Amino acid sequence: KAGLHLASLLSTGGAIVFIDTPYRADLGGRRRDREFEWVFGPGTRYFVPIISQAYADRPWPQHEWSVAIREAEKRSDEFILPLVRMALRGPGAGRQLE
Repeated sequence: KAGLHLASLLSTGGAIVFIDTPYRADLGGRRRDREFEWVFGPGTRYFVPIISQAYADRPWPQHEWSVAIREAEKRSDEFILPLVRMALRGPGAGRQLE
């Protein structure tokens, strides 16, 4: 819910926002890894993940991070702007978002 609310506020302010929830049906049958290579790489100005425990626990965000990190290394300006919703806990939390 917080992600959708933030996306709505940013859109209202004129930003073009990608949040995967509304696009899941459109991505069905496609190679998500290829689509997200563009979405989380050269196709975006900033990568702003909303980090929660659920985000850190899922395997797919690892791909998002790896794409964003590769893209950040190519840029001279800030690119990754994470928003942390809560403290991450558990043995995998530190490893998940390196």
